[in-house]
Amino acid sequence: MEKKLLPINMTEFKEIADGDLALAENLVTSFLTTYPEQLMQIDSSVSGEKGTELYQATHKLANALKVLGAEKAVKISTELELKCKKEELDGTADLAGQLKTQVLVLSDFFKKPDWKKWFNEA
Repeated sequence: MEKKLLPINMTEFKEIADGDLALAENLVTSFLTTYPEQLMQIDSSVSGEKGTELYQATHKLANALKVLGAEKAVKISTELELKCKKEELDGTADLAGQLKTQVLVLSDFFKKPDWKKWFNEA
């Protein structure tokens, strides 16, 4: 996989982790263990049209995505958060679906040990 095709900005992630692979591994492990519940909360909030809950669940996930340097997913989560703040729930299901897709791409990426090679080379 070419560097420009990575699902995260690895340079940014490495800077956030201060170049410490052990810290990066902890951040990844935390993400991998928490994202399934966060996605379920987002799905539940979208289907129940609960804007405040959707905002909170999205915001929580967005923080983890920022730490990982997941720029595309962060952009989607930011847009979803803004819609919730404005109480504009039309289109939130589509954005939540896009966010879920990006999160699953990240999950697949981090479940493979190759990400550590990219981290060390960043």
